[in-house]
Parts: sequence; C-alpha cells; structure tokens
Amino acid sequence: MEENKDLNQQPAEDNSAKEKKRNNGAAIIGYNILALVIYTLLFKLTGDSGALVLDAFVLFLHVVFCIGMSIGKRSGWWLLSSLLVLVIGFSTCAMIGFNFDVR
Repeated sequence: MEENKDLNQQPAEDNSAKEKKRNNGAAIIGYNILALVIYTLLFKLTGDSGALVLDAFVLFLHVVFCIGMSIGKRSGWWLLSSLLVLVIGFSTCAMIGFNFDVR
C-alpha cells in the first residue's frame, strides 16, 4: 500500500512565474516606447520651435529615469528600454529638426 507514496515532498515548479517575468520585461519596453510616442506627437503637433527643445529635454529626463530604474531594480529590461528610447528618440528629434522650417 505504500507504493504510491510521493518520495519528493517539494511542490511542483510553477512555470507561470517565469512567463510573467518575461512578459513584464516586454511590457516595460512597450510602455516606455508608448510614452515616447505620445509626448513626441504632442510636442510635434504644437508646431513651434520651442517644442523641439522641450521634447529633447523630456527625452533626456526619460532616458535618465530609465537608467535610474535599471540601477534601482537591477533589471536589464530597464537598461534596454533606456537604450531604445535614446536611439528612437534621438532619431525622431533629428528628423523633426531637419524637417522643421524656421523662418
């Protein structure tokens, strides 16, 4: 009768925790890119030259915030997010600056 006794008393591994952690990293990047798109569009729609400088300043603060979160949370996802925001934001600011007609 003792044949069916479970010798391993440890609980089964839960793979859903790993899935949530993986999805959480993608969500961090997605939310940061979404924030970048929103404030860049808002500054572009205002149409004045001061908005371009303000967009660059907010972009700088966004990158500094992401780097701070990567240090505080010890997460590579925040660091990757800061690099993506920096590259995408800089290229967007450069493109808006080149296309901006100052007269």
